[in-house]
Amino acid sequence: MVTKRGKQVHLDELPIESRTFLKLFWRQLKRSPLALASLFVLTVLYAMMILAPWISNTIAYDPKATQSSYVGRISGEHPQVNEPPSADHWFGTDHLGRDLFSRIVWGSRISLNIGLFVALVSILIGVSLGAVSGLHGGWIDSLIGRFTDVVLNFPFFFFAITIVTVLKPSFWNIVWAIALLSWTTICRIVRANILSLREQEFFLAAKSIGAGTVRIILRHLIPNTMAPIIVNATLTVAGAILAEAGLSYLGLGVQPPTPSWGNILFDGKQYFPQDFWYTFIPGLFIFITVMCINFLGDGLRDALDPKLSSEG
Repeated sequence: MVTKRGKQVHLDELPIESRTFLKLFWRQLKRSPLALASLFVLTVLYAMMILAPWISNTIAYDPKATQSSYVGRISGEHPQVNEPPSADHWFGTDHLGRDLFSRIVWGSRISLNIGLFVALVSILIGVSLGAVSGLHGGWIDSLIGRFTDVVLNFPFFFFAITIVTVLKPSFWNIVWAIALLSWTTICRIVRANILSLREQEFFLAAKSIGAGTVRIILRHLIPNTMAPIIVNATLTVAGAILAEAGLSYLGLGVQPPTPSWGNILFDGKQYFPQDFWYTFIPGLFIFITVMCINFLGDGLRDALDPKLSSEG
């Protein structure tokens, strides 16, 4: 049932054009206020990431400029190190007198982008292996399954620390270190869904007319597994942001002076609790981002569930 002009109307009574996938999806998503609020917060955070150069040039400061490099926009004085939040420096300054607001804004470019790229790489690896495993079966399925089990048994942080240490800390090395252990769940989800889809009529029809393996995977199987892939991808983004923060907290993330939320936490830990804002603010941004991604993932799971959509 849906509400239309104040009346309860069953979905079957709506015209066909009113029951498109996007409309059904949006109707389900709107039922979760937490998911909508999380979507709004994440939109603001990603807009902040995109507008970082404009923000630092217009209303903030150069994130790498130390105390002797600039003066406050309001007070006209040189900032002090570990200065608490003020009208000049909304989030205070760090141990070198750098503006924390600017560093948080620019740090979002590292932390949020690592989450996105880890999710993309994980999807690429997991979907490819899961589709091949589920479609072919036999020894190929067994080989990919055992390989997935081996990767699942790797201690995550030990493996990530080893890769980053050997290859040197950098943006892409961190992405690969996290992504190479983050694809296994997606792989298993895709495999399980494709094993089920192999018994459907559309798959048998495509097979009977001679459609190739790649065509069947790309045109028929992957589109029908997109819902669980999307939901799992949101959780992968959240996990990657936390993993980057953990590596940076150990000094193995993107190296200063390039800011990330994790290395700001790392820099500020020695000044806690006296200068608590130094660690509290980046920690709060990490917490809010991960929480919103998880809430949005829950909302997407419900909105993309065809059973819930049909019952609505």
